[in-house]
Amino acid sequence: MKNKAFQCGNRVWVIIRDIYGEPMETQGQMLLAITNDTAFLTPYVFGLTTLDEHLAYHRRETLYNQDTALSVYPLSDCYTSKEEAEAVIEAASAEEE
Repeated sequence: MKNKAFQCGNRVWVIIRDIYGEPMETQGQMLLAITNDTAFLTPYVFGLTTLDEHLAYHRRETLYNQDTALSVYPLSDCYTSKEEAEAVIEAASAEEE
């Protein structure tokens, strides 16, 4: 997908891979930022729904705990729909058979 298809604060579907790089499953996460073909994502936290709420949460976690749960994935493993991401997993599965 092209970067323009993604907007910060929207849900993206990311391919979760095993230790060998094979696609295993997909997860919906909120897109926080894109740079250098890299997506910075966060799982949805405690019923928060907006980008501002998630950013405030991660700032607090970093301030008080010096840690927070952010994920960094190649943009090529991110999709705007769950169906697109699942198709990648199904195609990889079919290749193995």
